[in-house]
Amino acid sequence: MELGEKIRALRSEQGLTQEDVARSLNITRQAVARWEAGTNRPSTEKLLALAGLFGVPVSELAGGEPEAPAPLPRELVLDIAKVAAAYALLWVICTLGAERIVTPVIAPIGVWYWCSRHFVLPLCFLFSALAWAGGLVRLAVSAFIGLVSGIILASVWDAAVWPGPAGVSTGFVVVIAAAALSVSAGAALEFRAGEFAADRGGLRLKPRVALVLLLLLLLVLSAAHITNRLSYISGANDGWERGFDDGLADARAGEEYCSSYSAAPGGFDQYYLGWQSYYGSGYAKGWESGIE
Repeated sequence: MELGEKIRALRSEQGLTQEDVARSLNITRQAVARWEAGTNRPSTEKLLALAGLFGVPVSELAGGEPEAPAPLPRELVLDIAKVAAAYALLWVICTLGAERIVTPVIAPIGVWYWCSRHFVLPLCFLFSALAWAGGLVRLAVSAFIGLVSGIILASVWDAAVWPGPAGVSTGFVVVIAAAALSVSAGAALEFRAGEFAADRGGLRLKPRVALVLLLLLLLVLSAAHITNRLSYISGANDGWERGFDDGLADARAGEEYCSSYSAAPGGFDQYYLGWQSYYGSGYAKGWESGIE
């Protein structure tokens, strides 16, 4: 007797339905049906759980047959392909939009340039793919929705909010915040649906472990980037304003054009780099204003 036939016979003997078995093992009824039909095999963990549920030795249930690794379900491959297609479409739309859409309300070129430089799209795709492979579909979708809404909101933010005298936009913070909020909402939905306690054997455990590690890495990178970038922007604005004042004063006093400033704030942090990078442009603008 094949394994699937034994599972069905033992279930029938004990008066259990496929739904009863699925609920006891924290899996779907379809998974039990596939086992009984012989189209899939339970993992070692689930085989032990089945033996305990039916009250029979594992050797009797398995019949001495070697445990074969469960094949990658065709549905999972198709689902990952759908995730890849969604992110590919987003890449095409954003790439074309960054080149052609420039309006007073939305200007995606700056936000998309930042996303491209920091590999935001592939990181979010990897997050969604791992979440889906781990059976956390809501979490996978929420990551995609968070990225899309973040790009849109950040584009509007950059177009509507004054970036400071140096003109350095801050929409990247909106992208990170929108993605974080959306992923948090997706996680909450998964908890309510009980998916975090679902089948973690076989194909689901490894993606979930990788997903947690990726999430921790993204949290660290996001916190570090926001801190460093905001420090850089603060230095850029201060450097531009100081350069503007110096350029304006030199032009009105008839001094020679000199955009270098030896008394720049010392150090090698992001604030210092921003200050140095934008002092020259501020000085040039102040010089132009002084000679007009």
